[in-house]
Amino acid sequence: MAYIRHMGEFTRPFQIKPFCAVMAPGLSAMESARQVLEDQWGPIDLESDCFDVEDFTDYYRVDMPANLIKRFFSFQILQSVETMNREAKFWTNSLEADHLNDEGQRLVNLDPGYLTLDKLVLYTTKNFSHRLYLREGLFAEITLTYDRHRGQYQPHEYTYPDYATAAALDFFLAMRQRFAAHLKLQERQS
Repeated sequence: MAYIRHMGEFTRPFQIKPFCAVMAPGLSAMESARQVLEDQWGPIDLESDCFDVEDFTDYYRVDMPANLIKRFFSFQILQSVETMNREAKFWTNSLEADHLNDEGQRLVNLDPGYLTLDKLVLYTTKNFSHRLYLREGLFAEITLTYDRHRGQYQPHEYTYPDYATAAALDFFLAMRQRFAAHLKLQERQS
């Protein structure tokens, strides 16, 4: 039996809403990171409350100072998924390497990602079974999936605990609402 091969077009790069999770040892370092992020990706339109990293993990005790806080930032200007895949994590890792204390510890940890109407994607340099390789040691994982029936994001069994809290899920839902409104506005203008 002959197989019929359907030649479809590849999906063009699409717009996404970028975000970055920032860990720092205090509000001053957090504010400095915020300024650098806004210089790179434009104005921040949403930010979460700060929370204590140690409530979720002790993973960073060795290579970062104590008393880490974390906050999620959402950016107003949409980006191309292709541009984010090519640049985001490489730029943030370079920035982390440039900000070390006298003991060689990172003073900031930046985890960029993006949101679409159906998922939240997080970039990482760590391989695992649920992560897809992008390029040059960069991986991506779908951290949250939007459930249209429930009207909320759903974590997966591998989702980091701080991304699965009610506060984080509410933040990403508000981010999604802004993204949807932005897309509708663009559609009306075109």
